[in-house]
Amino acid sequence: NQQLDLWMTLPKSSAPIRKFQTEMTKKLHVIIVSDDFKTFLHIHPALSPTGHFVITQAFPAAGTYYIYADGLPNDLNHQVFRFKVDVGHPSPPSARNLPTTGMGVQTGPYEVDLSSVRLHSGKMEMLDLQILENGKPAKDLHPYLGAAAHAVFLNAKDLSYVHVHPMGADMMMMD
Repeated sequence: NQQLDLWMTLPKSSAPIRKFQTEMTKKLHVIIVSDDFKTFLHIHPALSPTGHFVITQAFPAAGTYYIYADGLPNDLNHQVFRFKVDVGHPSPPSARNLPTTGMGVQTGPYEVDLSSVRLHSGKMEMLDLQILENGKPAKDLHPYLGAAAHAVFLNAKDLSYVHVHPMGADMMMMD
């Protein structure tokens, strides 16, 4: 087990910020991903009165992990910070040769189908997705943390990060 202690400060200050806005029912979203992208954790630590978010985490193996802290401190804009943490005796950085998955991914009885697997940085893009259960639209899904779904995109080359929440078809505006 490793103890992680995260806090944010204002520029030119060492005092932890003690007030965070709630986004998707949580004060902070923490993403932990291994260097080879084989481990992915999404954690929501509690904010202590001191302004610290403390996590006790069991890492599955020695290695290098990237930790993304994603939140809205005070009345500031959205903030995302990335930290590199070595656990045990990490191996050399991996090449992150990810297998091509195509536009559909199967997990148990569910299949997630994407309209595209090519996105472009710096551009607003719409990505349609469908969740099927045994080949038919899934009917047993429920909102999680106030959203129909959550998606985290990580760039394998530069480790840039995006955390998004979809709009239902009934929420899309028509031109």
